[in-house]
Amino acid sequence: MESSSMLLFILLWTVGRSEVRDLSGKQFTFPSDPKSVNQPRVALRANTRLITVMTVCLRFFSQLNRMQGLFSLATRDHSNALMLNKDAEGSYKVHAGDDTYVFTKLPTNRMDWNSVCWTWDSRTGLTQLWLNGLRTSQKLVGQNYLVRGDLSIIVGQEQDAYGGGFDRNDSFEGDITDLHMWDRVVSACDLRSYMNQGSFSPGNLLNWNNLNFEVSGNVSIQDADFEETSDRGDVACAVRQLTAASSSTADTQTDGEGNEKLSVLLTTAGS
Repeated sequence: MESSSMLLFILLWTVGRSEVRDLSGKQFTFPSDPKSVNQPRVALRANTRLITVMTVCLRFFSQLNRMQGLFSLATRDHSNALMLNKDAEGSYKVHAGDDTYVFTKLPTNRMDWNSVCWTWDSRTGLTQLWLNGLRTSQKLVGQNYLVRGDLSIIVGQEQDAYGGGFDRNDSFEGDITDLHMWDRVVSACDLRSYMNQGSFSPGNLLNWNNLNFEVSGNVSIQDADFEETSDRGDVACAVRQLTAASSSTADTQTDGEGNEKLSVLLTTAGS
């Protein structure tokens, strides 16, 4: 009897505990939950109470043919403070407070991974979506809106209330990996590099390589099978960076080693 009580205490103590972990090469797997019993989800912890500009990127694999939430950030004042979801037709809806915009019928893989990034700047209201290396035009949403206070960030479910209000018709089913969030609009070079699994600076609000998270429901952490498709974006970024560096130091350098390196990179990018 005493051992049973101790086991129950340990189970209760471990449920709902968050952990910080390097998830490189891993994925969250969200199984089907047709009766909405387990409500599988992962809560993410960001060390901030104010967001005025941001970029969030993640990779997902799903064959579910209905609306599903990809990223849900709620405050105590607004359940859709920042939210990204997609429907069965490949249209993606972004929320910034009370404002929304729908990017309609974007080419989405159903038998392969999708890499998606969303940028938003409160000051200008400009927002943009990147999907599998391609970008949309910029739209206007949530200008001057501030995300402030206690943040509840969840993947796997869409919040209709702070930390809850889940609807199984909006839940995610599939795999998610490489989730990052920055407190800035990430450059086009870095976004293309992310899309191709090249080198990029990890998120400073959410970092998949040092993620603070809490799993609830029947969510598994498995080895990810996402594979790099190309390194052209990474090479192109390196070319641009080296070009900029070369131009800024042209008055102090001769046409020597620096230009020879640039020539090699340009040849590689064009091959």
